[in-house]
Amino acid sequence: MAKSFRTTISVPMDLKARMDAVDEEINWSAVACRAFEQRLAEIITRKGAKGMKDVIARLKVSKQKLQGDRYKEGFEAGQEWAKQEGEADELVRLQALYDGAGTDWDRLFHNEVSNAYAPSEWVVFAIRPNDDGDRGAAREFWETVAGPDFEALRSDDDYVKGFAEGAIEVWDEVKDQL
Repeated sequence: MAKSFRTTISVPMDLKARMDAVDEEINWSAVACRAFEQRLAEIITRKGAKGMKDVIARLKVSKQKLQGDRYKEGFEAGQEWAKQEGEADELVRLQALYDGAGTDWDRLFHNEVSNAYAPSEWVVFAIRPNDDGDRGAAREFWETVAGPDFEALRSDDDYVKGFAEGAIEVWDEVKDQL
């Protein structure tokens, strides 16, 4: 783990109040670091890279933006699937996968947990246990969800994580009303 330096920043009081009102755990230091990295990359782009460290910093921000875009796209697809096609039992199983993973949830999507299947496959197998181990069924699922771009998107772990979390968010909103 990289060494960290503790510093203090000031934020407007209304922003702080909105931050405090968020009902999920957010690492605000990490959010701020991403913003600092992005601003530094903008400066490097404007002034030109002076060395490999500058190139690495600029490309790191570019990669983070792409990952964020793919996650958002997956999140929206997951919400749409849950609203239009997902069955209650499928959403219950997806929620159980999330709950069972606990603190390992993020690691599951970043090759930090050994598994014979890709995240796009085991997410489908969790949703549809009758398809467990059937890579063709997983492929068909993603083809219906992602359309013509399914090959690229089903292999994008950020997209798949976004999909799962988008579907779970819809389930969280409706499950107590059923």
